[in-house]
Amino acid sequence: MLRIIDNGSVQPGQTLHFRAFPESMAWDNNEIERWVAEDPRRGRATWTGDRGRPLRWEYDGQCYAPTSLVKEMVEQLTGNRPGYASGPRYWLDSEGRDLAELADLPGEPAPDTP
Repeated sequence: MLRIIDNGSVQPGQTLHFRAFPESMAWDNNEIERWVAEDPRRGRATWTGDRGRPLRWEYDGQCYAPTSLVKEMVEQLTGNRPGYASGPRYWLDSEGRDLAELADLPGEPAPDTP
């Protein structure tokens, strides 16, 4: 997430949207998609720019790291907290790019200063 902060590809206040990402047998993606659809706030987070917990989950107003938020969501859905989740793959910007993709974008060049 530090690369996103450094390259400026996500701005503080920007809304990100959850999408199920097929990586684990620990939970059913169809179930988590239904769970999110029941309360759309579950599927939205705001980028805060914080280096440790950059996502503020709209559902509870708390700040999380992307992986911690996915684990929290799965735990609320299933009652079991997964040991692993690739959290950055679950959160998309308005163009459909996930946080892992956004981290790989080049930074904005610094303006020329005389």
